Amino acid sequence: MFENIKDVLNDFGKYLVEEYKDQLILNDVNASDELYNSVVYSVSQNKNVFEVKLELADYWKYVENGRKAGKWPPISAIEKWIKIKPVLPQPMDNGKLPTTQQLAFLISRKIGLEGIRPRPLLQKSVDNVWNVFEQFIAEAFAKDLEKEITLKLGSMGR
Repeated sequence: MFENIKDVLNDFGKYLVEEYKDQLILNDVNASDELYNSVVYSVSQNKNVFEVKLELADYWKYVENGRKAGKWPPISAIEKWIKIKPVLPQPMDNGKLPTTQQLAFLISRKIGLEGIRPRPLLQKSVDNVWNVFEQFIAEAFAKDLEKEITLKLGSMGR
């Protein structure tokens, strides 16, 4: 039942994962590969409702929506990011380079004071893939609906 729509939604999910991964690379949001490697999709059906669901690393929402000023991110997460992404520290007022811990503190403080701008890469990916698949989804649904109606009418005539 509804095999055409399931097939098209599976293709939609595959293309969405690839588009999102491409957006992460193009926008240099791929320091640790954690978000990139976490992206998987699934298609589920509950009665006549279909859902394409993405699973992502928890911090995807900070990439997508940004972070408002006011709360500092965990310094340990910033330290991890510094070690993965080559960050070239600037000398402090005393002329010395900050340690990784000091640099993490400074970055965390700046994020806490200024926030992080949103980068709606997931929404852009969904929009891009939807523009390609909208017609395919409509056609698959129409085929499946026609098949179901034909089956129902055929069983009523017996």
